[in-house]
Amino acid sequence: MSRDQLFEMWEQLASWIGDELMNDGIEGCVLRPLGQMSTSATELVHHSFKSENYFRRKVAAALAGYIENPASDLLRELLDEERARDARLPADSAERLYCQSVVEDIVFSAARWCRKEDLKLPAFALLSQIVEATITGEYWNSACYAMATLCYYNESPQLLKRFQAFCTPSGLPLFGKVALPRHPSRPTLEQEKQFAKALAARNTATLNSIEKLLDEKDQSAVQISMSDENKQWLEKFIQVARDFEQA
Repeated sequence: MSRDQLFEMWEQLASWIGDELMNDGIEGCVLRPLGQMSTSATELVHHSFKSENYFRRKVAAALAGYIENPASDLLRELLDEERARDARLPADSAERLYCQSVVEDIVFSAARWCRKEDLKLPAFALLSQIVEATITGEYWNSACYAMATLCYYNESPQLLKRFQAFCTPSGLPLFGKVALPRHPSRPTLEQEKQFAKALAARNTATLNSIEKLLDEKDQSAVQISMSDENKQWLEKFIQVARDFEQA
């Protein structure tokens, strides 16, 4: 099975994942078994992440979290590429919202990596990088999710203090308002402020929020009932990926 043939089949499958499964939070029913073929899955991640279609990049970012034996710098590479993409866009471009959505999936994949002892350190580093970037002026709305995961694992207490300070801007008043990050999403920092306050208080629900979300996704993915046609097509693709893996 050639790489081109694998990619051709993947395009159809990725459309189904991005257009339907991810909306229902059940993408794991496809991504988990595919992630068992680490080489094939990694090839597909790199292939899809070059797409101008942000749904394809979201699928790639999500798949990276399920890869059994990923390269330890895979998520960092994806984050670097999405940050560069965002930086190339006009400051007021609505397309920057797509970059926010892709980075959110990178954050969730990093949270999955935190569950594996050999991937914890690169995952912690990536999550810290996203929070640090947000604090220093490169706004990412998933920074609060990254911070929640770090706190769940008792990581980066000093970063939490800085994040909490960031959430309560003390810049010069502008027409009666404090300075806020400039981004087409028009952030108010209310969500970040609520997360930071709850995390500082070690609120259990907030500390567990991302872990709970991942568990719910996993449970839903197991319970999904596929049509015979979809099941057969998926089995065929998994076999193709397995053949590519062993070639």
